[in-house]
Amino acid sequence: MLVDNVEAERNNQHRLHPIPGASMTRVYLICTVIFLALVSSGATVSGENKPASVTIQGPLSPQESLRHLRVAPGLRVELVAAEPQIIDPVAIAFDERGRLWVVEMSDYPRGPGPNEAPKSRVRILEDRDQDGHFEMATTFADQLLFATGLQLWKGGAFITLAGEVVYFRDATGDGKADTRETWFSGFAQENEQLRANHPTLGPDHRIYIANGLRDGTIVGRSAADGTPARPVSISGRDFRFDPLTGGYDAVTGSGQFGLTYDSFGNRFVCTNRNATKQIVLQRRYPDRVPLLQVPALTYDVTPAGAEAEVFSLSRNWTAYSDHAGQITAACGVTVYRGNALPAEYLDNIFVCEPPGNLVHRRILEPDGAVFRSRRARPKVEFLASPDDWFRPVNLTIGPDGALYVVDMYRAVIEHPHWIPEDVSQKLPLQAGNDRGRIYRIVQPATAVAAETTERNRFGAGGLRSRSTAELVQMFSASNAWWRETAARLLYERQDQTADKFLRAMLRGGDTATARCHALWSLDGIKRLSPEDVMTAMADRHPRVREQGVRLSERWLKDSLAVLSRVIDLATDSDARVRFQVALSLGEPGNTAEVTTALEQIALHKQTDSWTRMAVLSAIGEYAGQMLLKLLRRRDDGVNTPVAREFIGDLAHLIGARRQKSEIVQVLAAVLEPPSAPLLTARQLIVLTELGRGIAWRSGSFAALIAELVDQNGSTGRRLTTVLSRITATARNRQTALPLRRDCLEVLRYAGFSHAGQALLEIVQSTESQELRLLAVDIASSYDDPEISRVLMADFGSQTPAVRRAVLDAMLSNRARVRILLGELVAKNIAITELSPTAVQQLTQDPDPAVSGLAKRVLGDMVPANRQKIISEYQAAIATRGDVRRGRNVFSKNCSECHRIGELGVAVGPYIGDFTQKPNVRNNPSAILESILNPNRAIDANYVSYTVVTNSGKVLTGIVAQETGVSVTLQQPKGKRVTVLRREIEVIRSNQTSLMPEGFEKNISLTQMADLVTYLKEWRFLDDLVPLETRNGSSAGTSR
Repeated sequence: MLVDNVEAERNNQHRLHPIPGASMTRVYLICTVIFLALVSSGATVSGENKPASVTIQGPLSPQESLRHLRVAPGLRVELVAAEPQIIDPVAIAFDERGRLWVVEMSDYPRGPGPNEAPKSRVRILEDRDQDGHFEMATTFADQLLFATGLQLWKGGAFITLAGEVVYFRDATGDGKADTRETWFSGFAQENEQLRANHPTLGPDHRIYIANGLRDGTIVGRSAADGTPARPVSISGRDFRFDPLTGGYDAVTGSGQFGLTYDSFGNRFVCTNRNATKQIVLQRRYPDRVPLLQVPALTYDVTPAGAEAEVFSLSRNWTAYSDHAGQITAACGVTVYRGNALPAEYLDNIFVCEPPGNLVHRRILEPDGAVFRSRRARPKVEFLASPDDWFRPVNLTIGPDGALYVVDMYRAVIEHPHWIPEDVSQKLPLQAGNDRGRIYRIVQPATAVAAETTERNRFGAGGLRSRSTAELVQMFSASNAWWRETAARLLYERQDQTADKFLRAMLRGGDTATARCHALWSLDGIKRLSPEDVMTAMADRHPRVREQGVRLSERWLKDSLAVLSRVIDLATDSDARVRFQVALSLGEPGNTAEVTTALEQIALHKQTDSWTRMAVLSAIGEYAGQMLLKLLRRRDDGVNTPVAREFIGDLAHLIGARRQKSEIVQVLAAVLEPPSAPLLTARQLIVLTELGRGIAWRSGSFAALIAELVDQNGSTGRRLTTVLSRITATARNRQTALPLRRDCLEVLRYAGFSHAGQALLEIVQSTESQELRLLAVDIASSYDDPEISRVLMADFGSQTPAVRRAVLDAMLSNRARVRILLGELVAKNIAITELSPTAVQQLTQDPDPAVSGLAKRVLGDMVPANRQKIISEYQAAIATRGDVRRGRNVFSKNCSECHRIGELGVAVGPYIGDFTQKPNVRNNPSAILESILNPNRAIDANYVSYTVVTNSGKVLTGIVAQETGVSVTLQQPKGKRVTVLRREIEVIRSNQTSLMPEGFEKNISLTQMADLVTYLKEWRFLDDLVPLETRNGSSAGTSR
């Protein structure tokens, strides 16, 4: 079956599309879709205002559903497999004979019942009559528990199952597995949706696995001599292993359900709200410099939240033609590298969005060391359907070059954990578990010819019967499936005579992808030589040069010729080549030539933050020498914005090292010339970043300053002069605000003796609120008792924003927490001033004495029984509130962690589209419970952690990034704090959402009605969409 494109008219996208031959009274499921990781806690809840029952009168047949698919112009969708041959498909792969392997997850969502066998299986499909439809199916393996993906290998497959990776092999050739061997175990199994998946053979011949956004300690097979396997933590990371040797390790990640490569080996993953994340930095590079503060290792190639718009055709999405939804359940991310679609589709990103019944497409473009993406077509999706059972969950490229779409075809795709209980109990959650479809997308004019050609190329024995020379020639194919299948078979074969064919391809291959495959395959059979990487680094194509640099690292210490070639590429015209050069030059150790090359890269006008980080990871202990060299230069090359950023990075690293002699040298250099009457931008950034780096290690820049001043040497005297200028500038109301802010940042680390008077003066002044907020924040970094006295004495006269900042300051220090509790006991501060977040922090303090006192002092502020509170607040949703007043309620109570439109900060999930979800839109109780009971169902991404440092600082937030040496917390207001693991006294999961309970203490019934109305109707403000509901009534209380 096939369907040609029918371009949906833009003004009809929101309307229901009647199904031919079906009764117009058919009841469609109204409570499907999306993980309610949409509210800050990820919670949904049961409620009162729901239909008495929910029924499903029937899905569409494969042919009916096919007719409703809408695809981009000039393309065609074909049905290639469906029930009964397959059911519940979640992943597919084509083997070297052209057979289609299908992973079926019929365990979903709740798994087998008591005394039931697991229900997942893997089937092998064949198109024996060559009509384009896979009509023959053989069960390769069954009774598997939660199978999520497979990677073909040596006539069998590695399959990711619940908690483990298992190798199944067909030894007899009958299409059925004869052996089963567990290779790895220890993957997390707490959530059926969040499990290891997508085993994928990378260009380095390692099989990569997305960890499912869950932790785990992975253990492999014991060695042949009985030596126990070493455990490997994959907390915040993905996993890889060598299918030949069994070696394994953790790698930068982590992906939820999806993992893909582009044509040149760049790895991408996805999460629910992040459709494409690029793996930019392998951990081994920054880990060379333990004190290097790394903001991130991955990059969002596609926008998340409000900017991640998708335009669904199904009626369970939006109510208005101009009202776009957002990506909420991205999965199956794939970079298209086939040849059956037009050239403009090559290297595009495709990602499934099953709740919206669509496949989203974006154009991938280089942007320095990373990639960016843009929507391919405005306000319309690549593939979409009004059939709300259409559930695309995965994608792949076939031997014919087509893009294949895996359709699980379910009525309910989300896990019952995220559905209100009273609704989930009535829903037939397994509806559709006897169905499943696989489609392919091609150009109509080329489909038949390409299909016939590819079939003929398999031959009777498949590609496994081809000679080594023939497999190498397949690297020239325009379809990545042939290249990658050939590379896998060569790695399996380990034919040492392949090197002559591979070197010929490396030197004379007509495409860059062919030459890259040849390079990596030489490495795979352990025949790669220094001459081979030299050849690659001299290639005309930058991507081949980049791969050559990457594979040169093993020779950089011993081969001057290889090192010289890498150094030459420091001035390459391509940003990604320079990025890889910077990373690789950290391997040989620093020489004058290496340092010069790194300096050239760092100061290049197009250098981005990623490349600066690469340089810092390479320069290591020589950071001080490079900074001194830059500070002594007086040319324009060190006065650019790029240079200033790099100088600040170096200063931070030097501060973190806390080597006194090195810091003093830097101070002496940056304070020259002593007679200069004005502050310089270079002085401010170096002083700030030195202080920041020292403080990150729990050291005191102030103590060093005091020591230098006491010694009365030339550096100490110049430092005293400069700090006096900085203090005077910070206090001078006639000075421009940006310069005053920069001066205050220096005072954050200069010591209370230098900073205290200026800071407290500003806190107590009538200065701009922005400056007072900054002064409070900086003052909070000091331990002087005077700070608490001033903050508390002036508390009542401050604005609400400053009072909140003062409370944050008091909560950030163990000693001040006790003072704050004392003020509450004395009733000098009303307990109603405390936010639910503050109440949660105090009552969950790791110190039992503090938490116990807090519970006694706060009394009624401690969150009560949630269901009782929710029942009391039902009145808030019985009547319509005021949308504009609701905006004010949101701004005051929610905007520190949530963003709607342009209001707020995106710390928690985006909730601007929350009320458009099917199980929320007609269910105000679900909105109410998500606000009042955020811990009912917590998305693991938003679980709060408390960190107490050795110096007594208390930090609470969600874990945004982990490395071997540090933990980064994302906090309310968008603040990110990185703490060295060695400086952590306690780190503890609070087992709760970052969104606290207890908002009923701050939000009245009337205000809750206003807030719920705002969450539903915020788009109607400021004429974003016509102020009109479906029944024609006003959507706002005023205009």
